[in-house]
Amino acid sequence: FPDLDERIRQIIKEYGAIFPKLNFYSPKDASWVLPPSSPLKCTSPSDVYILLKSSDFISHDLSIDAIFEGCQCDPSNPPSYQLELVLRKWYSIDRSREFRCFVREGRLIGISQRDTNLYDPMNEPKTQNKILETLWHFWEEKIESEWHGQQDYGFNVLMTRDLSRG
Repeated sequence: FPDLDERIRQIIKEYGAIFPKLNFYSPKDASWVLPPSSPLKCTSPSDVYILLKSSDFISHDLSIDAIFEGCQCDPSNPPSYQLELVLRKWYSIDRSREFRCFVREGRLIGISQRDTNLYDPMNEPKTQNKILETLWHFWEEKIESEWHGQQDYGFNVLMTRDLSRG
C-alpha cells in the first residue's frame, strides 16, 4: 500500500503525531503495543498499522455483520457501509473530561464519565451542574440537529479544561 503509506507520512509530517481510528472505533484496546507514556500516539505508518492490526475494536469495524448486529435491517435492502480510516492530530487528553452521553426516544437521558476511576473534583455539585449544562447545550447545538430522525443513540464528548465546551 505505497499510496496509503505515503499519505499517512504526509499527515504525520503536518500534525507531528496522529491518532488513528476507523468509522466507529479507535484501537484503544491495543494501546499496549506503543509506549505507555503516550498512548495511541503514532509517529510512523508502522505505528498505525500495528495498532489497527492488534485491536479487537478495529476487527469489529471490519465486519459488516458485527457493525449492524442488533439492528433491525430490511433483508431485501442490506445496509451499505463505507469503511474510513480517520487520522486525527494526537494530543494528550485528560481522561476525566471524557463523557459518554445517551439519547433515548430523542431525549438526552444520561451522561457518564468514560473512565471509571474516581475523580473527586467531578463530585462537587457545582462542577456536576456545569458539566450537565455544557453537555446539554453541546447536544442541542451540535448533535441533535445532525441526528434528526434518530431516536436512540450514544455519543462521546471530550470537554475543554474549563468544562465550558465539548
